Amino acid sequence: MVASHGGGTSADVDALVGAKLTAAQAVEREERAIGERDLARDKSRELEGRIKATKDELASTQADLAAAQGELAAARGEAATARGEAVRARDDADRAVVQLAMAQAERDDALGRLADVEADQPAGKVVVDPVPALVAAYQIVVDAGARASACVAVLRKFLEIAPDEPRLDEALGIQLLRDDQVNEAITGLDRLGPDRLTPPGASALVEACFKLRRLPQPLAVLGRADWRPAIAQQLKEVPRWIKPQELLQVASEIAPIAPPEFGQFLEGAAKRIPSPDRHALFRIWFENDPSQAIAQVVRWAE
Repeated sequence: MVASHGGGTSADVDALVGAKLTAAQAVEREERAIGERDLARDKSRELEGRIKATKDELASTQADLAAAQGELAAARGEAATARGEAVRARDDADRAVVQLAMAQAERDDALGRLADVEADQPAGKVVVDPVPALVAAYQIVVDAGARASACVAVLRKFLEIAPDEPRLDEALGIQLLRDDQVNEAITGLDRLGPDRLTPPGASALVEACFKLRRLPQPLAVLGRADWRPAIAQQLKEVPRWIKPQELLQVASEIAPIAPPEFGQFLEGAAKRIPSPDRHALFRIWFENDPSQAIAQVVRWAE
């Protein structure tokens, strides 16, 4: 065996070197582990800081949200209060208009009675017509833009004074329709009959009947209507609830006034009317619009 310098063998030297190397590596690993641990600790602290900041932001956002919700609730409350005040103000305005109309009617009625008395009419023979005063007072209500319910209240009161006045009856029917009291409007306007209805009254009756998917009776009312947009549109579309056998009757009643939508009605009616009645429909159509009527006959022939 060969002796090493210092009295030890080469194997001992190698072992010592290996041990030192292993120790150095262990120290290096430990230092690396400590560094990684410190880095991880720093990252953890950073994350904790971020989490805390996020929580603070969330708390702030929640506080802002709560404040916004409170403001929204307050705004809604104020809006509800404002709406209530607006409704009350409109009600007050309607009541004021009604009171003004009543006062106007009473004043005109009183002036009329005074004039008759001053004319030395015989006692017990004083005759005063309240209708002009009532009609004028009602016009005040209309001009003031009162709601339909206020107009209805005024007209019902006036009809207690002049129960047989057709102008007031017709106005009541029109306002009942505006107030969406459709059946009551039809009942009131029906009582007048077609001969006493003006075009606005006839139109109101037709519109009310159309809302209930029925034709007015008698159909002569159709010929007195002024065909406002609400019913003209339905006329153009030829409602399916009008029976085919009724279409010719409707055309006959509308023909004398021939509103702009009449041609479209005839064109639609021609597709549904029974064959035996087409010659009569053609005659009405020809009198209203000859070129379109002839074109339809050609289409029938084809």
